[in-house]
Amino acid sequence: MAWDWFWTTDQQSGCPSTLEAAQAKPLNGDLWKAGSNVAGTPTLTMACNGTCPRFACGCGANVMPTQTAASCNTQAELLVGQWRIVTDQNNPQCDQSYRLGSNLSTLIMRNCASAATLNFTLLNATCGAGASGELSGSFFEKDDFYIFCNYWHKRWSGSDVAWDWFLTTDNQSGCPSTLEAAHAKHQHGNLWMAATYVAGTPSLTVACHGACPRFACGCSGASQASRTSHPDLLVGQLAFLAWLWRGISVE
Repeated sequence: MAWDWFWTTDQQSGCPSTLEAAQAKPLNGDLWKAGSNVAGTPTLTMACNGTCPRFACGCGANVMPTQTAASCNTQAELLVGQWRIVTDQNNPQCDQSYRLGSNLSTLIMRNCASAATLNFTLLNATCGAGASGELSGSFFEKDDFYIFCNYWHKRWSGSDVAWDWFLTTDNQSGCPSTLEAAHAKHQHGNLWMAATYVAGTPSLTVACHGACPRFACGCSGASQASRTSHPDLLVGQLAFLAWLWRGISVE
């Protein structure tokens, strides 16, 4: 990280709003002093000491960055990609992977009696943020026989996705809009069937296969969701690769 800093004793004027304006001010002792002694070179550079903070703009205290909720006719961009199924209550004996595209998805099950490749067509999807910054949403899809109602939750960028799913043959009622409403429905054969057999445990958990998609709500194939910009990117411990006070004496 390249970092330029200045100091002033001018409490009234304070700091300019941009680096360009700060560099344009004439040096004047403690009224305006630059930390860099070499023109065009940052005052210092730094590297993360350990895990780098999340590369995104947001508030670094108790206020999380604002995520714009998305209601989509394509898959939520957070889910588009290749996923490895880590746990599955329905087919735990299978090695499974799930490819989620903008409009189509493919589930591949291997090395088990239920081995198969299943294809689904997306109906619609949602994505929204919780109070603690986690993201959750739903997506509904169908094959030739059933409608599948999927509800997911992801705590942070690199975490697994907790996923509950249900199926129905009721084309008129379709899927409830929330997981709570889905759980509240009485099971009734193929009219409403849950893929969760252990209460309080998701139907399955999935992990990114390769790089995780961007941790933000938005519709795939559409413009990016808007974000509020405040610097939580800088929250964390940084190792200084240049001395903060190099060449500067403080009296």
